[in-house]
Amino acid sequence: MENGLCKEAIEAYKKAIETDPSFISAYYNLAVIYHQTQQFYNAITCLKKVIELDPGDASAFNNLGVLYFTINVFDEANKYFEKSLSIEPDYKEAKNNLEKVQQKLQMIQTQFFLKQPEDTGYNKKCLKVGFVSIWFERGQSYVTKTLRDVIAKNHETFVFARTGGVFGQPRLEVQGYWDVPNLTTYPDYQIPPDRLTKWIRDNNLDLVIFNEEYDWNLVMAAKATGIKIATYLDYYKENWKPYMSLYDTVLCSTKRTFHLVKDFCKAYYIGWGIDTGLFKPLISNERKYTFFHNAGWLGINYRKMTPAVILAFDTISQYNHDITLFIHAQTELERLPPEIITLVHNNSRITYHVETVPAPGLYHKGSILVFPSKLEGLGLPLLEGMACGLPAIATDAPPMNEFVKDGYNGLLVKVANRLTRHDNIAFPEEIVDMADLTFKMDYLIKNPGLVYKMQINARNSINNYNTFGKKVNEIIFPSSKLPISRDNKLRNIEFLTYCK
Repeated sequence: MENGLCKEAIEAYKKAIETDPSFISAYYNLAVIYHQTQQFYNAITCLKKVIELDPGDASAFNNLGVLYFTINVFDEANKYFEKSLSIEPDYKEAKNNLEKVQQKLQMIQTQFFLKQPEDTGYNKKCLKVGFVSIWFERGQSYVTKTLRDVIAKNHETFVFARTGGVFGQPRLEVQGYWDVPNLTTYPDYQIPPDRLTKWIRDNNLDLVIFNEEYDWNLVMAAKATGIKIATYLDYYKENWKPYMSLYDTVLCSTKRTFHLVKDFCKAYYIGWGIDTGLFKPLISNERKYTFFHNAGWLGINYRKMTPAVILAFDTISQYNHDITLFIHAQTELERLPPEIITLVHNNSRITYHVETVPAPGLYHKGSILVFPSKLEGLGLPLLEGMACGLPAIATDAPPMNEFVKDGYNGLLVKVANRLTRHDNIAFPEEIVDMADLTFKMDYLIKNPGLVYKMQINARNSINNYNTFGKKVNEIIFPSSKLPISRDNKLRNIEFLTYCK
């Protein structure tokens, strides 16, 4: 079926289901179309709905097994074929499929215990590794770029750069820092599964690394090509749990995320490394601002707490006449609340600077980093600022308190309130206590000797980029030992034609 016709058919069946939520045939036919267009997650969801409506449908269980076999999740495939046969013992297709999946499982187990990496393709000196990510001046993109750079030292890398966006404006960078070999761009955030699998096959990739992928259709489509798939994970949603085992490797830069997912997927704690040759203290005659705050794009609901930083500074500046605040932002002042804009205009010691600056950024302009963020995945600006020798005033919540040790390389600000986000991210927003933030900023002003010691400690707290790169390479490639055949098609004519 052609793309346009598929979309029309999908919409038609969805409308039929809206009219009659128990219309089993519509779910079946949707599953067929989703299967044909490599939207495996959607196909699986439809068939699970069929089973919910009719738990005795042996065909639905068999076809679920086919889908899981297609995406190389053999344990699940085995489970569904067995369930199908428990309902209908003489089901020929299910019998044949169960035999094939059990042969596959036996082969994998045998090769694992015999330790035959020569069958996996991972004995090659240079692998082809692809990355799927947004690609512009944003923390998530910098994380992908760092992973890409450390892996590119030993392997050939490819980037599928999807278009991201800020404030409704599409963003994608291909120049300067973002100009890398084997860069493929896509003009939208949503990537059709067949477009991704074509990229995988055209480049003969061995491994694809996603950066926090929200579309399980893409993950399953990549899995169905027979290659290894991995993900970098900061944020997490509870409804991802059944699918996390699809990944051969899950890279966690924070202990918070690692401990949350380690029991149900192949998770590894990697920490994070900063290029300390690039992000470093600068010796300059330029007078430094007392406080530096990286506001970035401000974040949803002012996630970076920029208004709070301005309020706290305005308070202590009334009786500390020499202090200054430099705010580096990537969006205009007018996006802040009106009362905060007025404070900035009326306080000459606050500089709100809007500019997109490539690494190492503008950290050198400050002496103390103020980072009372409500929520971070990794908190890259925190680590970059510390690498530049700035002690940090940060939220006493993970992941910030994984890196800032109170009294050693900065001060932690107590949390006054916790809020659950509406987007179902597993981590709450942690709102700092304004009085404590103000006190901590004032305390460091009055203790320059402590600030000096913390500056040295902050720099020494950051993991070396090369050490980090070695750890990433050691984790990813030895963990990808299990062989997967690229020829995993099951004949199941019924699945393509069945309509109940």
